[in-house]
Amino acid sequence: MLLKKRSIELPADSFVALERYVPLLLTPGAAEALTVKIYRLVRTSNLKLDEVMLSSLREYQNPLAYDVMRFQINLAVAEASDLEFVPALFLPAAKPTL
Repeated sequence: MLLKKRSIELPADSFVALERYVPLLLTPGAAEALTVKIYRLVRTSNLKLDEVMLSSLREYQNPLAYDVMRFQINLAVAEASDLEFVPALFLPAAKPTL
């Protein structure tokens, strides 16, 4: 969707090949930054979109160390007022009973 906003169409079959490189914990801000990088490279280089996508995704680094990110996620889950809004990926294995 972010690429489409910038008039870059990624064919569905291309995404299948790239999906394993998409970071699991990609924040909206990081996704926007990655999109801008891809847009610039598509417009300024002679590389094909697939090459730009693969290169950009392989070079991506999380903005925080994994341990720091995991701590922040656990803190946010612990402080959540309603666990229904927390993605299942982040839920604790067992919910405490009162």
